[in-house]
Amino acid sequence: MHLVTESGFKPRIVHELPRRIRIRNAGFHDPAFDPVYLEAVLQNIPGVLHVRFNLKTASVVVDYDGDACCREGVLRCIEAIPEEAYRPLSARESTPDPVGTGAKGVIAFLTPVIPKPLRALLGWGMSLPVLIEGVETLLTRGVKVEVLDAAAVGFSLGRKDYFTANSIVALLALGEYLEQLSEDKTTGLLKNLLRPQVETVWVERDGREITVGLGDVVIGDRVVCGAGEMIPVDGLVLEGEASVNQSSITGESVPVHLKPEDEVLSGSVIEEGRLKIEARQVGGETGMARISRFLENSLRFKSKSQKQSDELADRLVPTTLALGLGLYLVYRRPQRRAVERIPGPGRAGPGGHRGF
Repeated sequence: MHLVTESGFKPRIVHELPRRIRIRNAGFHDPAFDPVYLEAVLQNIPGVLHVRFNLKTASVVVDYDGDACCREGVLRCIEAIPEEAYRPLSARESTPDPVGTGAKGVIAFLTPVIPKPLRALLGWGMSLPVLIEGVETLLTRGVKVEVLDAAAVGFSLGRKDYFTANSIVALLALGEYLEQLSEDKTTGLLKNLLRPQVETVWVERDGREITVGLGDVVIGDRVVCGAGEMIPVDGLVLEGEASVNQSSITGESVPVHLKPEDEVLSGSVIEEGRLKIEARQVGGETGMARISRFLENSLRFKSKSQKQSDELADRLVPTTLALGLGLYLVYRRPQRRAVERIPGPGRAGPGGHRGF
């Protein structure tokens, strides 16, 4: 059994059978690592049958057809993990827990009726993560939105206003949960739309039409597609005529009539007729695959407008803090003077009268 030397994030084969290999890589422990992405990359290697990750042990089990080329391809992929398999900072946030979010809301709602000692304990316990995040942000990135959140919570705790502090924490958690829920629904919808609808393909080889897996189609194959089937490759029509719906690719609402020497696009659907197509682009090189990668990257990274809105919010934080501090100082002094004017026990009021 050939072992790959483990150095840093180098992979190491820990167990191997004729059609199964278990590989360990310390890079799988990285919080930014996205196993779903690497699993999809491994599944696209011809001959790979099944992929299963175990992040606790930083290992992956790959079932394959036993071919040596497939084995080497798996090793190369895991040894040189693509950069796309590591999520950017904007995508590393953990999914908020709905139970935890609901619990924070309940605690905030019940804060006025909770006994004072327990009220203080719950207030500091709920607010501590927000305060820590604010301090870390201040030390690493400067005055950002997280610092403003921490300042609002900390000021409320300092005034022993635990209801306000808990309410702020609960609203922050609710906002994060709703945002993530919306993103997950959008991502799930697009993944369903982009999931390959074809697993097997009819191919003409040696004068016979046979069924092969989509990953086994190579450039130059004659792919046969009939009515109701999705075209899995980019290529050139060799035989037959058909009415093809290309709306999912080109946006054309009217089906296109294709005949020999016409080009076809992957992802198109044959509505009527039958075609024999010479494959020119297959697998990840097809137009549909490139569109899928573009949409996937748009989901994984923040858009320009998102970045601009986040930057604007961060730039407004110092102004907001300054205004808040100024208002506090302005209104705090009249309140103090008003308190000093209120007659207390033993204090002489207007006209020489003493307070009770």
